[in-house]
Amino acid sequence: MKTIKRLSILGLFYVMLFALGFSLLENLESKKVYPFEHVQVGFYSSVKMGFIIFLIIYLPITIVTDLLSTDKKYKIFWGILKTPFFSILGVVIGQLIFYMTYPEWVELSGYILNKETALIIFGLVGFIYSLITIIYKKKF
Repeated sequence: MKTIKRLSILGLFYVMLFALGFSLLENLESKKVYPFEHVQVGFYSSVKMGFIIFLIIYLPITIVTDLLSTDKKYKIFWGILKTPFFSILGVVIGQLIFYMTYPEWVELSGYILNKETALIIFGLVGFIYSLITIIYKKKF
């Protein structure tokens, strides 16, 4: 029961971090593009996307890393590896989100969009999520 409660809290944190990161990306990059030339995703849609990404990608990886970190041989290894792994995973998801939101033809039509903004934002989302998993692992 403690594991389900812990994973539910982690899911809630990730969904909120994802939604805030996505809203920040929309605010920073959508000002450069006319409204009819890109897909504007609302806050509730970003919450749904974050929930789906958490269930499909982050939840299984969190469970596997928690199971591997219970073994005394690999506890330090997975503790050190978890933070960069989730950060890199966040960067990959940020790149996918950027290309889903702003297709290639938007860049071809003369708008200068920074893909690095999405990479930094979602890399930080992954980093903060990994720190929350480490803190909640010690707490529960």
